[in-house]
Amino acid sequence: FRQQPSKMAFRGCLSLTLLLLPFIRAVEIDAPKDRCPTIIGNELQPCVKCTAMNFQEGYPLCAFCYKTQSCVQVPITASIVGQAVCKGADGASDQDYTLGGEDCDCRPEKWTTCEQCASLDHMGCTWVQKGQVTRKFSIPAVGVSVSHTTPVEGACRKLQNAAGSSTSYAVTDDEGDELVRLDVTQVADEWYWGQCKVSNYGFMKSLIVSAIIVIGGGFLLYSVVCMLFCGVAIFGSKQSEERGPLL
Repeated sequence: FRQQPSKMAFRGCLSLTLLLLPFIRAVEIDAPKDRCPTIIGNELQPCVKCTAMNFQEGYPLCAFCYKTQSCVQVPITASIVGQAVCKGADGASDQDYTLGGEDCDCRPEKWTTCEQCASLDHMGCTWVQKGQVTRKFSIPAVGVSVSHTTPVEGACRKLQNAAGSSTSYAVTDDEGDELVRLDVTQVADEWYWGQCKVSNYGFMKSLIVSAIIVIGGGFLLYSVVCMLFCGVAIFGSKQSEERGPLL
């Protein structure tokens, strides 16, 4: 119980950090309607960016190709005649692709260990060692709801899940009233990011301490430089006063 305030503080710190993810090219929200998004090499979560607008009216159906890390439009004939969706670097057919999902960048079905998931190659992912997922089904019109909680023990999830995430889905009628609603809440109690040695709050503490040291060192260096410049300026001024005016 005593550790709860500390956990809340670090969770808040992590949440604030994760709010900045869109500014470091995690997901491009304004996706073009006439083509699939372009993936650039330093994208944090390229698959989510590629497939974010799939199955939305007016947007093309896009597939994220894992081997080439590219986003391509799925042709209408792909499902009819078996046309290849992705092609490898050698031009050969490649079927290692996805049409999306909130954890599609983290491939939970393939990266099944912490070492495979929590690496510097997958900075948009976190290995959830211990957590839980709660799904709440509701029928607002009759006031009925059912909740079910499932434990998570070892899974590769998107980075945002480390701070906890909530997603809602709803089916509405023509007037916008909800007929059926699903709320999904994910909580991570123990997770690893970028490495598998130090878990969640211990790792965040080390990052914060490192940041403080760097900031403190920078301020100290700034102070020393200012003192040196001020000392040189004062010394030069005194030397001029002692020499007196030039004739």
